[in-house]
Amino acid sequence: MGKDFLDLSPSRKQFLELKKDYLEEILLVRVGDFYEAFDEDAKLISKILGIVLTSRNVGKGLRAPLAGIPYHSIDSYLKDLVDSGYRIAICEQTEEPTSYKGIFKREVVRIITPGTIFEPDLLQNDKNNYLCSAISSDFEVGISIVDISTGECFAGDFPEHLVVDEINRHSVSELIGDNKVRMLFEESGDLPTNFRMISPENQDIFTSSEKIKNFLEVKNLKNMGCVEGKPSLFAVSEIINYISETQKQVLPKFNNVSELSRDGFLLFDNQVSRDLELFETLTPESKSLTLFGVLNSTKTSMGARLLRNWISKPLDHLKKIQDRQNLIKIFFNNNSARKEIRSILSSIPDMERLMHRIITNRINPKEIVALAFAVKLIPEIRKIIDSIDEKSPQIKNLSNQIIDLDEFSEKILCVIEEEPVGLVGGGKIIKKGFNKKLDIQRGYIFESREKLTGIEKNIKEKTGINNLKIGFNKIFGYYFEVSKSYIDQVPEYFHRKQTLVNAERYTTSELKNLESKIINARDKVSSMESELFNKLCVSLSEYQNDVVKVARIISQIDVLSNLAEISVENNYTCPTFTTENRINIKAGRHPVIEKSMPYGKFIPNDIDLSNDKRQILIITGPNMSGKSTYIRQVAMLTLMAQIGCFIPAEKAKIGLVDQLFTRAGLSDDIGAGRSTFMVEMVETATVLRRATSRSLVILDEVGRGTSTYDGLAIAKAVVEYIHNNPQKSCKTLFATHYHELTNCEEYLDRCVNSRVDVDETGKDVTFLHKIVPGASKRSYGIHVGKLAGLPKEVIDRAYDLLSDYEGNNQEKVTYNNFNGFQIPMIDQQEENWISEEIFSIDVNKITPLEALNKLSEIKRKSEEIKEDEKNI
Repeated sequence: MGKDFLDLSPSRKQFLELKKDYLEEILLVRVGDFYEAFDEDAKLISKILGIVLTSRNVGKGLRAPLAGIPYHSIDSYLKDLVDSGYRIAICEQTEEPTSYKGIFKREVVRIITPGTIFEPDLLQNDKNNYLCSAISSDFEVGISIVDISTGECFAGDFPEHLVVDEINRHSVSELIGDNKVRMLFEESGDLPTNFRMISPENQDIFTSSEKIKNFLEVKNLKNMGCVEGKPSLFAVSEIINYISETQKQVLPKFNNVSELSRDGFLLFDNQVSRDLELFETLTPESKSLTLFGVLNSTKTSMGARLLRNWISKPLDHLKKIQDRQNLIKIFFNNNSARKEIRSILSSIPDMERLMHRIITNRINPKEIVALAFAVKLIPEIRKIIDSIDEKSPQIKNLSNQIIDLDEFSEKILCVIEEEPVGLVGGGKIIKKGFNKKLDIQRGYIFESREKLTGIEKNIKEKTGINNLKIGFNKIFGYYFEVSKSYIDQVPEYFHRKQTLVNAERYTTSELKNLESKIINARDKVSSMESELFNKLCVSLSEYQNDVVKVARIISQIDVLSNLAEISVENNYTCPTFTTENRINIKAGRHPVIEKSMPYGKFIPNDIDLSNDKRQILIITGPNMSGKSTYIRQVAMLTLMAQIGCFIPAEKAKIGLVDQLFTRAGLSDDIGAGRSTFMVEMVETATVLRRATSRSLVILDEVGRGTSTYDGLAIAKAVVEYIHNNPQKSCKTLFATHYHELTNCEEYLDRCVNSRVDVDETGKDVTFLHKIVPGASKRSYGIHVGKLAGLPKEVIDRAYDLLSDYEGNNQEKVTYNNFNGFQIPMIDQQEENWISEEIFSIDVNKITPLEALNKLSEIKRKSEEIKEDEKNI
């Protein structure tokens, strides 16, 4: 140990000893009423939080950077630190002041990370805060996902190509994984911000299995999501390790480990969620609505989280969908009952998270009383539900799951004041009469305060010091405060304790004796009240399964009644389902965009897709005319229908869709070194690789990220591949500006053209936003430029140039058809060679990648011929 270290102050030595074990974390040390950070940690939090950076003497004239956070407002500061992606180590004093022998002992009691948050102020009410672990084996990856604020835990095993989608589907806040998992995310270009690498050492089945059973307090792992011999077992084991490492003394408790599966759900990836703006808008700064925003009028936080879950996991199981529809229909048809239930639900707090805060002893008195009163409301909800439709099996099933929790609420209300004041230990939490010993000590405090009042009054009368008052602080205890104008009247038996600018503070032997009694009684009250409250929490933990079960039924009722309310307000209708592979919607409306427009102004449109007759719809039309809105609308209405929700349409008949794909929008992935076009091709390849005959595919402007002919060739090859491949013959909506694609209708029998209708009078153009049969003849790009505000001179010049270009094309360019490909006539040598190449292609067998390679070869050869011509 160096001399420099020996010269440091005791507190500095303590800090350095603590910090060496938490080099990756921001270390916050509790000192009095502040959490203090030092050195680089201090500089960092000062910058992030915008708080003052100062310094402190740490021995021998040395100073260390210091920044402090008031302990009573720590949560608001922690949010900014966690949102910035940092781990925070919380260090507390672990010795009572009575055992003081120098510097107090301190230790880190918890590490706060994005996935291990409990504090209500740090959590998003309408979203689960998932922590995920992913551990790979030779052929599979085990995934475990947990929300420690609710006690939910899931686990399952997945092939490598589904791992990224499965983890992204849950919008995890933090991911811990091994090197293979990291590589999978890096290959996808979508590595989470809060990723923590782990290297599992010598995992064995027995040790992992025993660890999980001990943590869950169960005898076996039967019917659990983690399977012995599978990587999911190790994933759950690692997540328990991580929770134990970060939560230290107070560990959360899982209800069980449910199976994580993709079976029975309509599947889609993060790209679909972004393109359809299910939860976030494409532009973060935009305040536009999302589908979740439109559908969420839930009354509880639990209901909002469940609705988010339903949107991210639509069903692919007809009976389950119809059961949801029937329940929503019942609430839809019973206005008064629905409104009464929703009124009661608005008084229900977050039962799931509050119950878990009881288990981890992090709940405060007001929260626990709120939970008790909420539980008392639940029988009224059951009574209303029973009265709605006694014959409905779905209603009966819902009602039967609402169990009686009166004993739970009474247990709370017989211990805790109905309106508790302050924090536990302050003496105003436990009900009078519950504990005689506590009442006696509180009586001493009350009597002593009465004596203090009497002493103050008596001394005022004796001395004539009218403004004399008794005060208290933690450093000096109780004191008499006398303004300096009355100092001459202070009795001799007053002993000076503190001098202020305008007053003096004194004590007396009588005041000291009374102070000792008050502090002794106050310490006993604090200790006894804390012990009684902790015992209550332990006894309430036995009700965890029942409370959580009821909470989840209440959240279902909230979502179902909410979707019924939304359907009534927005004139939604209940879709029917068919075993046919088709989507038929009459007068459908985009659920989000119509909310941003005056009522009734949105133009509805029909859609008729079927695998046997109208499999692919090629949609042409001007920019801003509604092509993209239309194709996204079809996807959103299908998704809503498979949630079980009513949809904005006159009527609808839908065949179950197994997967939803979108390829829309332009975006570079600069971090991964991928251009706009490469991103587009990767996304398109994913669609073609994974789609089945039951999938719905939305393609918007595929091919526009490269040169015109390259893009056109790829776009047409994609259309043909989807049409001609029986395994990939998915229902497809293809919006495009390549008007050459419209001739696909001539030789692909299940390909149909549609266009956005336009009213054109001279140079005046009106977009009617109505989808009609046929192909669009023009793009109207100049008109869009006019709408965007381009100067009149630019618009006029553009029309002149367009006339020239169109005239030149008519004179110089003719077209040959080669199985649908339209190739401009060029030099005869090049024409003959290209003709031979195209005639040699079997469009029924060529893959998109082979088509791209062939196109590249044709382009290279054409450039060589052109170069030869220049040299002749």
